[in-house]
Amino acid sequence: CAIAVWEWGAYLGEEALVKGIKAKISSYARSYINSTSQKAKICGNYVNSIFAKMEAIEAGVDEAILLDTRGFVTEGSGENLFWVRDGVIYTTPTATVLEGISILKILAELYKRSICSFNLKTAVPLSVS
Repeated sequence: CAIAVWEWGAYLGEEALVKGIKAKISSYARSYINSTSQKAKICGNYVNSIFAKMEAIEAGVDEAILLDTRGFVTEGSGENLFWVRDGVIYTTPTATVLEGISILKILAELYKRSICSFNLKTAVPLSVS
């Protein structure tokens, strides 16, 4: 067994942390939950994200947002999504995203700081129209 570790840095660059980014809704959909497991980083789950990222770059924006097959927001090509509306922090339900270390760490930190308390399994998905 081998484990490789390296410092990752800001995924979209340090400037993005200050100025924000431009994103587009991708024409590539996030794989449906019954087509492949969304709970593991297996090779097939990266393909749509790679195509979505290439599409975003070709369109002159920084990032792609993937929808599920019903048109609900799932995640970016390389990150989980969070947004704030009326002082409430939201994220997408974990049924259609990788419930990985990053999202769990962020949610644990928000909960620890008493910033939020919600159930990802029953979160209301954000629809894009």
